Amino acid sequence: MGLKDIFRKKDSNEEISIKEKEDLIDNTDAEEAGDVNEYQNEDANIPKTGDTSDVNEAEEVKRLFKEKMNNVDFQIRFLVEHQILPSKLNDDPIYIITALAADKGAYINSFYNGIYTQNKLENPYSNEDFTVSDPFEIGGVKALKIDMPEKNFGETLCKSVYIIYNDKYTKFLYLTVETDADGKDKMGSWIDSEHEEYDIGDRDITDIICEIIEDEEITQEKYTNIIDKLFAQEVKPTGIFTDPQEVKKHAQIYMNAIMQVQKFKEQDKRDEALKLIKDVIRKEAANYIDTEDKEYHAFRNAFEVLLYANHTHPYNYKKKTRKKLDGMQIDLSSAYLVYGAMMLEKQQYDKAIDILWKAVETSPVNVQMLFALADAYKGKRYLKTYLNLMKRAHVYAVRKIDIARIYRNYAYYYMQIKNYDLAAILAYASKYFDKSEKLFSDCKNAIEQEAGKQFDEPSLEEIKKTMLANGIKWGAKELALSVANMLKKQFTQAQNTQGIKMCDEILSELKPNA
Repeated sequence: MGLKDIFRKKDSNEEISIKEKEDLIDNTDAEEAGDVNEYQNEDANIPKTGDTSDVNEAEEVKRLFKEKMNNVDFQIRFLVEHQILPSKLNDDPIYIITALAADKGAYINSFYNGIYTQNKLENPYSNEDFTVSDPFEIGGVKALKIDMPEKNFGETLCKSVYIIYNDKYTKFLYLTVETDADGKDKMGSWIDSEHEEYDIGDRDITDIICEIIEDEEITQEKYTNIIDKLFAQEVKPTGIFTDPQEVKKHAQIYMNAIMQVQKFKEQDKRDEALKLIKDVIRKEAANYIDTEDKEYHAFRNAFEVLLYANHTHPYNYKKKTRKKLDGMQIDLSSAYLVYGAMMLEKQQYDKAIDILWKAVETSPVNVQMLFALADAYKGKRYLKTYLNLMKRAHVYAVRKIDIARIYRNYAYYYMQIKNYDLAAILAYASKYFDKSEKLFSDCKNAIEQEAGKQFDEPSLEEIKKTMLANGIKWGAKELALSVANMLKKQFTQAQNTQGIKMCDEILSELKPNA
């Protein structure tokens, strides 16, 4: 599919899927891409600029816009600024924001390079034509500003783009500064595929952005400070050990304490369980305090380290580098998970969110932590954040049962916004990754009860087609697959049979049952 197909769809108001937009960048097959120049000649009967007799103002605006669409450079800028960037931000905000902050103009220009190359055209832009700021504070949240090139600029194109996000990447905005036909600046807000415009006039852009942030509630997460209170009292850390035997011994003591907490819960000794888990966290967490140059995580294997390094590893904007990764001698996230689950059981969702974010920060690519955190937001009815956490989990999921759970959670979200047809499709999609009939039936029955009708099982082809049209990936995300393949090559070269076996198991697990 080439540029002409994208814009034919735009003119006909037909929905363009995220996958189609990605194909436009990723596909290097010239025949599939099509000839852009062919599109330029399709509307030769469009009136020339200035011939406005017999047309009203609205028709004139439409005609002028179509005329600009015949300019390939305009087409490409419009596509990147108004479709590709906002859709990719919506699909994977944490990756897009960190990539922009780290790679600056090179990342933006990579989209243009792909499209121009695909259409056998020379890219008129260099990396330096795009200026991307370091993250800065605005309206109580963070922002990136992208200044777009003056080359090929025109009405409806962007002078600049602001990406607004909170510190957990759970809420975000895509704001554009454009110029209208009268030469006046306006701001566009792109939220969940909806577009609103704001007149700038003599107003300060910062004031307008702050108003939008407040209206859309793109604020930092409000915490209970339960974690801060946990570390308020002085505590003696257990210490970090160098002797392998001591490390192993301490890890067993830690696991015994976690199991004791579970026993207290089973015996309905909630106070004892709560006291013990707090004590464990205080003593262990004191060993692993991040510094400006180092961060600690509980990675279970080399695959998780590479997955994190290739997707989420934060960028140190002052030093223009990333922090050194250091592992924990115990999996502290399991303690946060137990503590957070206890708060969830008591329906103390704010406290659970506070604690479970620590679990995610400690073990950032472990989808179980993201599932638990999503459940806490679900309890507060923060559905968009719930969905964004599932999108993040989808990037890291490497087991069929986890992918199935993500699909069921997607189904729950779409059921809540009354898109029952898509919810049912996702429920049926989960069957291909998890053979548990009960989990599928519970999900499907809930959708049918809400919808007031039954849904027959669709074909696999129909499931994949519907998911593709809605920008939902079938199976594992490409990042997990590429990391597993990359790691397998390294283990093969090193003749590490245990590592090769781990990668083979991951790759085998990532294949769906159909």
